[in-house]
Amino acid sequence: MLVIPEADYNKEISIFVDCFLELGKEITIFPNEIFNKNAYFSNYLIKNGANVLTNIYQIQEVLNNLSDL
Repeated sequence: MLVIPEADYNKEISIFVDCFLELGKEITIFPNEIFNKNAYFSNYLIKNGANVLTNIYQIQEVLNNLSDL
């Protein structure tokens, strides 16, 4: 799983995301303000189906799932 807290678009992060998707991994994003230029790519990924973390409890669930691996 790839968790992205905030990402402006750049070639490197795009390639990184593509690699994770090719491996069948989930992409999880923290939603951001639509007027924040540093959140453009994060919000774009959400629009295109990435999972969204909206509260602290979901973060804890993700961490618990990682520890079960």
